[in-house]
Amino acid sequence: MENKPLFRALLTFFSEKETGNYAPFSTGVRIEIKFPFQNKTCYANLNFTENELIFPGDVSNVDVILFSEENIDRIIYIGLDFIFYSNNKMIGTGVVSNIK
Repeated sequence: MENKPLFRALLTFFSEKETGNYAPFSTGVRIEIKFPFQNKTCYANLNFTENELIFPGDVSNVDVILFSEENIDRIIYIGLDFIFYSNNKMIGTGVVSNIK
C-alpha cells in the first residue's frame, strides 16, 4: 500500500534560539502534529517540495502524510492551523493550504 500526501501545508519552523535545535530537517522526517480540535497528537511524515533540507527559522510548503487511526481527513480543511513537535518539543506552526 502506497502512502500519498493527505494535504499540503505552509510550515514555519521556529528558530534555533526558540527550540535549541541547530540541525536541519530532511524530507521524510517524522513529526507529531496537534490540531486545535484534538487533545492528542498524531504522527506524520513531511515531504519537502521546495528544498531537500529545512533549517530552523525557515518557512516552507510541504506535503504531509498523516498516520492516524481516525478518519481525520474528513475534518481537515484549508486554513486550519496546527502546531508540530519533534521529540516532544514544539518546533513550529503550520497552516493547511491544499487538500489532496
